[in-house]
Amino acid sequence: MKKFFSLSLALLLCAALSVPAFAVERAVPSVAEGLAPVQLTLNQGGGSYDLTDSAEKTFDVESPMVLDSYYDHTVDDFVEAYPVESYVAVSRNSTFTVRHNGKAGDGSFITVSLDSYVYEDGTRNHYDWDGGAYLVNAGYFVDDALDPDVPKFGGLVKLTAGQSVTFSAPFDSDLNDGDELVMLRVSIVYPELDHSYWGICNLKLDEKNAAVKPATTAPTQPTAPAAPSFADVKADAYYADAVKWAVEKGITAGTTATTFSPNNTCTTAQILTFLWRANGSPAPTGNNAAVPAGQYYTDAANWALEKGLTDNFSADTPATRAATVRYLWKLAGKPAAEAAAFTDVDAGAEYAQAVAWAVKKGVTAGTSATTFAPDNTCTRGQIVTFLYRDLA
Repeated sequence: MKKFFSLSLALLLCAALSVPAFAVERAVPSVAEGLAPVQLTLNQGGGSYDLTDSAEKTFDVESPMVLDSYYDHTVDDFVEAYPVESYVAVSRNSTFTVRHNGKAGDGSFITVSLDSYVYEDGTRNHYDWDGGAYLVNAGYFVDDALDPDVPKFGGLVKLTAGQSVTFSAPFDSDLNDGDELVMLRVSIVYPELDHSYWGICNLKLDEKNAAVKPATTAPTQPTAPAAPSFADVKADAYYADAVKWAVEKGITAGTTATTFSPNNTCTTAQILTFLWRANGSPAPTGNNAAVPAGQYYTDAANWALEKGLTDNFSADTPATRAATVRYLWKLAGKPAAEAAAFTDVDAGAEYAQAVAWAVKKGVTAGTSATTFAPDNTCTRGQIVTFLYRDLA
């Protein structure tokens, strides 16, 4: 498997449906035409690299491997001894952006999924299938597309023309570098034509080769993504610019392809994940017993505990105004500031300096001239606004 969107792998063969009477028959696109709207970008080492460009080989590593049990989606069955010739070296802190560059009106949509293959101990360069997963609009992968919790995560990603999604490098946090090969699959579906096409990119966590910078060629900059048009984010809303910024930076995504849910309460797990992504998605050095493994927020929560942003962790606890400004204040280095005159912020409160700093910097203000309401819970719209004012 040489390169992303290899034509030998791209076409998912589907039997065409009969065309209804009086319908205008549309030509079925070729593989190249069908995949043309799909753009996959690797955001790594301070640059962005278009992996749908066959000339982009900055992070390609030739490394013959054998998949002892490869799940072949074209035949819906496993194939033995499947050869893989190369992979793209990825850092754990890297992100990917998938964008639909097609034209509105053709009904097509893009989905993202993966298959994971894990190294077999004692068997040189042999990997075995370990499961598949599907990208949801919350920006992470779930093992079961039919999981009843999927709607809670915004549903599966289905990008239409002009939409994009950004997500972290999809590796198992419990595995070491090189122990896992991920086949990232980006599919475009044309329901009206009863045809689908896909491209596959082989990925391995390889910090050494991911750190290599191109000697003579500057990174290929992708088409600047337009922020999704969310039906519940009005152009004149106070959080509109913040939502656009947060989505384009891959800090968060919509709760569905068309909604952001700015008035939904933001949980501790969500805000720590937003902060973690805004700070480059750094890999934590260990796993805290208070943090469940295998969750979208696992690395973010472990990182936050290691950084001292919080002393405890409860994923579903709503984020408060006091906790939020305290996280930001600690990340800023705990700068001193003259106390703000709020009647509900005691001078000895652990968040008093954070409130003073946030007000001075313009991250937020009081809920009135004399109150800050430190225990009020925050919405998604408020949280991305705080981050935007502090970090943008």
